[in-house]
Amino acid sequence: MGVRAGLLMGAVLLLTISGTFIVMKVLGIDLEMISLGALIIALGMLVDNAIVVTEGIQVGLQRGQTRLEAAKRVVTQNQWPLLGATVIAIMAFAPIGLSDDATGEFCLSLFQVLLISLMLSWITAITLTPFFCNILFKKYEKAADNQEGSSVDPYQGALFTLYKQLLNFSLKHRPVTLGLTLLALVLAMLSFGFVKNVFFPPSNTPIFFVDFWMPEGSDIRATESEIARFEQQVLSMPGVSNVTSVIGMGAQRFILPYQPEKQYTSYGQLIIEADDLEAISTLIPPLETVLDEQFSDVEYRIKLMQNGPAAPAEIEARFYGEDPEVLRSLAVQAITVLRNEPTATNIRHGWRNQVSLVRPHLDEASARRSGISKQALDDALLVNFTGRQVGVYREGSQLMPLIVRSPETERLNADSITDLQ
Repeated sequence: MGVRAGLLMGAVLLLTISGTFIVMKVLGIDLEMISLGALIIALGMLVDNAIVVTEGIQVGLQRGQTRLEAAKRVVTQNQWPLLGATVIAIMAFAPIGLSDDATGEFCLSLFQVLLISLMLSWITAITLTPFFCNILFKKYEKAADNQEGSSVDPYQGALFTLYKQLLNFSLKHRPVTLGLTLLALVLAMLSFGFVKNVFFPPSNTPIFFVDFWMPEGSDIRATESEIARFEQQVLSMPGVSNVTSVIGMGAQRFILPYQPEKQYTSYGQLIIEADDLEAISTLIPPLETVLDEQFSDVEYRIKLMQNGPAAPAEIEARFYGEDPEVLRSLAVQAITVLRNEPTATNIRHGWRNQVSLVRPHLDEASARRSGISKQALDDALLVNFTGRQVGVYREGSQLMPLIVRSPETERLNADSITDLQ
């Protein structure tokens, strides 16, 4: 196609990318890992429409047409087929962006950026590309004039001749062509069964996680003690370079796919960094053995770092209803079925075990006779157990609460509720 055509493609690509950035700014689409990945994917497709128009104009000029005639013929002939091809390319990514699960939320900008950039590439192909061709291809028109009206067919090469023969054979033997096409489709569908069904592969960072659940209602100090004991055993294993533990909730979100657990006292997590990626597969079996033998009352889950959103488990069952007892009974039945499967591990349900609670009830009539208000009882409960905030202390730019509470020996004893003052 020549150097001029190459410069034209670069200019059209630059304008299309610039226009994409402008539309992203207007629509509030951030420039992040997913949207940048979408631009990288789109780069190979953004010039397709411009290539078709540019080549068509060059062919028209070689056949003796003027620049205006060639541009008008190519745009009129190809604008709707090019739009259809562009829409098909966009539709290929639509299931990703329009999915209502975590993948759709995570990859929404992928679909949006591809939609914007590909549509802009079609618009620039039928508007700016003919304009640039009119500026850059003046010499082609003069060369055609010098040939005294003779037209040159550019499709006389060996490759074009071979393609023409193949196309004529396909059109002449339509049943054979359709049969081979259907056979290729069936073979492709069967071959997909050998492709692993995963959208995001695991990360190649040598880090994995161990979620650690004590029985529901466990005190956070008991969770801290068990996590510390488990952490020391992990650090003693060969192939482990670093261990970070968090207690009571997940860690701060240090990468986008990481989903921190909510805050509750019976939970802890170990973030384990291995020496290399291969060491992870050798570390997981001994970790499972330690957890099964020495932490029998603990529910755990070992998971690799992912490049995208990961499901909480390989198999999930969700029950809906209004009666909590019925839902808990269904959960127990589902767990029983899964435990009969030898290959199923780490079986658990979201409600976990029930916990006994002490709920004091205020006898309002007796309280009024004694001169005790509900607010006074609330303050007494706070002081004698979790603590009551009475002020704020400023240290530099930090605001720290001032908490008043009973001594540790009193507030950690549930029987002290009868001695509230």
